[in-house]
Amino acid sequence: MILNKSGERQPVDEVIDLLMQYDVISFDIFDTLILRPFSKPNDLFKLIGMKYYLSDFNRVRTNASVAARDKVEHREVTIKDIYKEVNIMTNIDIDQGAGYEFEVEKNICYANPYMLKVFNELVNRGKEVIIISDMYYSESQIKSILDICKIKGYKKLYVSCEYKKSKRNNELFQYVAAKYDKDKKIIHIGDTYEVDIEQADLIGWDAYFYPKTTTFDNKIIKYRISYNIRSVYNAIIQNRFYNGLDDCYMTNPKYKYGYVAGGLLALGYTNRIHEIAKNENFDKILFLSRDGDILKKVYDYLYNDIPSEYVYWSRHAGIKTSIEKDLAYFIFQFIERRTKAKNGITVEELLKDAELDFLIPKLKNVEIDKNQLANSEVNDKIIYLIKENIDEVRKISHNYQVAAKKYFEPILKGCSKVLIVDVGWKGSSLTSLKYLIEEVWKFPIVVKGTVIGNYAYKKGYDTSMLQKKDIQAYAFSEILNMDYALIHQKNIEISNSIVETLFSAKHPTFVKYVLNDDGQVNPIFSSVNENNDHVENIQQGIMDFVKDYVEKTKYFNELLNISGRDAYTPIISILNNNAQLEHFLSVFKDYTFSVTVGGLKQQGKEINGTLTNLVSNVKKKKSFIKRVKNKIKRILKKIIKKIKSH
Repeated sequence: MILNKSGERQPVDEVIDLLMQYDVISFDIFDTLILRPFSKPNDLFKLIGMKYYLSDFNRVRTNASVAARDKVEHREVTIKDIYKEVNIMTNIDIDQGAGYEFEVEKNICYANPYMLKVFNELVNRGKEVIIISDMYYSESQIKSILDICKIKGYKKLYVSCEYKKSKRNNELFQYVAAKYDKDKKIIHIGDTYEVDIEQADLIGWDAYFYPKTTTFDNKIIKYRISYNIRSVYNAIIQNRFYNGLDDCYMTNPKYKYGYVAGGLLALGYTNRIHEIAKNENFDKILFLSRDGDILKKVYDYLYNDIPSEYVYWSRHAGIKTSIEKDLAYFIFQFIERRTKAKNGITVEELLKDAELDFLIPKLKNVEIDKNQLANSEVNDKIIYLIKENIDEVRKISHNYQVAAKKYFEPILKGCSKVLIVDVGWKGSSLTSLKYLIEEVWKFPIVVKGTVIGNYAYKKGYDTSMLQKKDIQAYAFSEILNMDYALIHQKNIEISNSIVETLFSAKHPTFVKYVLNDDGQVNPIFSSVNENNDHVENIQQGIMDFVKDYVEKTKYFNELLNISGRDAYTPIISILNNNAQLEHFLSVFKDYTFSVTVGGLKQQGKEINGTLTNLVSNVKKKKSFIKRVKNKIKRILKKIIKKIKSH
């Protein structure tokens, strides 16, 4: 009798209760008891080929297995038999080659957490458990893999190459069945229907179908991504979410987005950060708040050779600290954008937010009532007041600079070269800090920066700093993966919000540093962060992915070299798939932004409120533009028609 023909994942307790009805429970090994971090088992051969400088080793190794089996009637061979054929084609030493492949296999295999629970409970309850596998590794080799995976307590292990019999032709099942009385109730659990299930059923055993995890959701990434990274990335995700084990995280979509969309990006970017710091001899790495919070945690998990620190800094603080250098940007961000917005803010509130309180009594000089709503009509008058009182305005910068210096001086002590890390997008946060360190405070320090993404050139944004390499982009920019930059910019409000949702922190947005009465520096933050639950689950997902990926691929350090394009592909996949995007937005519909995301305009409106409001504004904007375009088209058609009629 065949059980679970549909291959559905049942709760562990239900499966245990079912199996307890049998006298003997037989397990398959690979893809049942044990998992690999590859979409296909043969993908391992691609990586083994690196050791031998063979770009087509996968083909050689696969053909060698067929050639070895063709030489014996029973078709069951050992790993050494296979490497005898490999040796003919490559001259790789038989013992060394076979030994190396086994060592790699042993180091990448890990227990299926779902089946491990089932297996251990059956053993603990005194059930007779056996293991049957078609495999070219010897019994002792398989035992060592099982030991590493902490799979113990089985009564007997049957490996096809030891007995020269296979499950596939039913001979190994028949051999094992002959060991038991016919009245024994036996069930076999396996992942391959034709081999494990149908063949066990043929000899009168019951069989429980457990399809391999990699058959579930096998199109996680639809965009092109380099083969090895895609194989590992997809398999690790499938092995975690589709093994059948259910816990509070498996069904948490916020955790899953952290794991699936944020994990690869955080891992790849952090590895690149370390690579830059090491190759270019940086003394210290500074991770800027809040985007850098999880990146710092990933960095601390991976590395300890180059000192790093998480520091409070923001675009808001950077703008106000650099007023004397860039008054135009200060006016644009704190005055022009907000006077153009229809957000109900009064002139008094506007000036207080910009820390221009001293201008409030002077509003009467330009015929502005402090209680009137800020709008485009008062814009020029406020800018006039700012310019007329420029010395006092610049004092804002001075106060920011003095307090910030007090904070950063001990952090930067002894450094000669510092790398600043941010997510993106214009790089204004890190360039403002670079300006302070190098130009204002005159510290003898060279400052460089890195971001996940820089915009491609557009009006109001100069990409020249990329040419100087003062800023290096990881995933996309004007000079790197420009197609991704353009996709990101197509719906920039949503694109930025997705990334900044995945990369945040529990503390509120940093605003500025102030000195207290004792001369001690204190960081000042905005209102309370309302996204703590989101952040906690997302960060847990990111960290779990990083740990899974690093642990499962530890034998191949090369797999940490994740290109920015590969790492950003999960985000692009969301952006370019309406169903995925709608799901993401529904999961994070109550995620709130206390400040403008990424310095975006959104038709002059501040993005205060939820992600749902943000998307609603974007859709309205698109709808308006579409209506205007259609109207223009209709007018042009009428004009052309009139011209033709004359």
